[in-house]
Amino acid sequence: MLTVYLPFDDRNLALIYQKICKGDVRMHKWMTPGAQSLIKRILDPNPKRITMADIKVDEWFKQDYTLAKPNEDEVLSIQENAVENQELPTHVNAF
Repeated sequence: MLTVYLPFDDRNLALIYQKICKGDVRMHKWMTPGAQSLIKRILDPNPKRITMADIKVDEWFKQDYTLAKPNEDEVLSIQENAVENQELPTHVNAF
């Protein structure tokens, strides 16, 4: 969402997989060092990559962040809609 581009992209699917396994991500020059660092840590192919707890305390992530506090009516409405609109997908495709 930050860059409006996929982190790993290529016309060849095998090359995309290679880029994912290597963590080969192209960073845009206009991105701040903090944003670049966080994205690299999120997309790290190492199984011990950054956790959600680590992301939430990252300095770049915390900039101008305000915790959302929905009121009770909104929460109930969301839950009711989720129950009413339970439809099973016709198929699931991860790619």
